[in-house]
Amino acid sequence: MPVARIENDFDTIEKVYCLVCENPGKPTEHISKELDIPEEKINNALEELERNGLIEAKFARTSPIVKKNYPVEKSILMTSKFKRELKKFLQENLD
Repeated sequence: MPVARIENDFDTIEKVYCLVCENPGKPTEHISKELDIPEEKINNALEELERNGLIEAKFARTSPIVKKNYPVEKSILMTSKFKRELKKFLQENLD
């Protein structure tokens, strides 16, 4: 996988994670529109974040199709130093 693509994927993951932390419960479609990134890339970023235990996706009560995304409680409390280390870890392991 080319380095530019890995960096681009990581940038998307970082943007999505920050938006989910700032706006818990935001559906995937809204994240896609707000960041102006295709929904497919948003879904990939959300899957990666969920796999790493940083967010949870729950189906909306009103619709079994709509997934709402929430940060895991412990990830909200992370220090900035730990977030930098996490960023470095994700960059190294996205290949």
